[in-house]
Amino acid sequence: MKVLITYYSWSGNTKRLADEIAREIPANTEIEIKVPAGTFSEDMYGTFDISKKQIAENNYPEINKMDFDPNDYDLTET
Repeated sequence: MKVLITYYSWSGNTKRLADEIAREIPANTEIEIKVPAGTFSEDMYGTFDISKKQIAENNYPEINKMDFDPNDYDLTET
């Protein structure tokens, strides 16, 4: 079974969890979702405020282009 693991990690905590999951699942591909520089603040609280506004306005940031097709995988975990 081919497994796709995707994640976004502002501070690195989610990346560490994704890495742990990837070590336990054979035949996986792990891909980090990235947003353009300047999308979020360097400050955790500033980033939280930005994300709350994005959710309220249903105006989410663009993500950088990723070169994969989810249909190539049997299971995707985000």
